[in-house]
Amino acid sequence: MPDTIFQVMTSIEHPPLRNELIQIVENMPAYRDSKKSKIRLYFVVPQQIFATFEYQKYRVTKKNKGTDIDSTKLAKNKSKVLNRVEQWVLCIDYQIKHK
Repeated sequence: MPDTIFQVMTSIEHPPLRNELIQIVENMPAYRDSKKSKIRLYFVVPQQIFATFEYQKYRVTKKNKGTDIDSTKLAKNKSKVLNRVEQWVLCIDYQIKHK
């Protein structure tokens, strides 16, 4: 039963959006069919950031962005749905090319 999500990362911090992740998790058969199952969220990262990669805090989209460049903010609460999500990091050998 599908219980795994992958997010490819190219920087140390690119946290998932809480509300969008909740929608994804709620639609996963493993989540719907068993109240005990864990959902695994794998962050796929290049070798150069693997050793320093840390737990990603969930974020939400700001309602009134104003002149702020960042369109997200830290989520104040995690949600019962996300309590079943485990975060993992997976190192894949690929190169990041900056222009």
